[in-house]
Amino acid sequence: MANLCAELHASIMDTPPAADLVPLRGEQGDTKAFEEVVAQRSKRVLQLYGDCLKLRLLMPIMAEAYINMIILIFCRSAIRDDPKLYDGFLRASIPERLELLSVNCDGFTRPVDKSIPGWDNFMRIINRRNFELHGNVDPIKDQIEVVYFEGRRPLFVNPGHNIHLLFDQIEKDAHATALIDEYIKLHGFLVSIAECLTPRHKAFFDQIISDAYPGYEVTKRRPTRLFPDHLVWHAGEGTRYDDDLNVNWY
Repeated sequence: MANLCAELHASIMDTPPAADLVPLRGEQGDTKAFEEVVAQRSKRVLQLYGDCLKLRLLMPIMAEAYINMIILIFCRSAIRDDPKLYDGFLRASIPERLELLSVNCDGFTRPVDKSIPGWDNFMRIINRRNFELHGNVDPIKDQIEVVYFEGRRPLFVNPGHNIHLLFDQIEKDAHATALIDEYIKLHGFLVSIAECLTPRHKAFFDQIISDAYPGYEVTKRRPTRLFPDHLVWHAGEGTRYDDDLNVNWY
């Protein structure tokens, strides 16, 4: 999940600046060049909007997965061994779950509450996700432009070329700059949660979440690290293996 968010973040940051549109058909200029630039800008702005939308929806999911990983690793046995208590812990609202971390999990030196830096920003991200995830729309807040009509003739309040205006509005609705700022602050908040752990517990947590292939110790019901970063391989001298044999396996 973190890798997906990181890729979207990189894509947004690498988005090139918008190209200027050349004059319209019937005006002085190259019509074909205009159409090519419109197609390029359309592709750019839709890619940017899509990346921003996906990152905005994935950020709170990534954060919740981070919180649930802490629970999976450090949840106290008394809670884990009681299905009702454990299920209630996981089903609690995110603010309640955060505040219960220091109560139901080992290794916390302080509560995770509103005093943690970034708490308010994190809650705004979570609340907006819930609004957008259910397909809610506010036509007044999300309006593109105002149009009046003289009979059947549309009268636009904002002057300018409507293709320009459409692309500008889509980019404005993406809120890319604000989103990147929220993304950085969200990571800061997640780091602040981990800093509530003792140094020993934090080191173990960092080790688990940085491992590309973590394991799970069944007897203790805990995630753990099973393999080192390096791979040791040995072959006996003179031994011929399957890929060395001249055999038609079919």
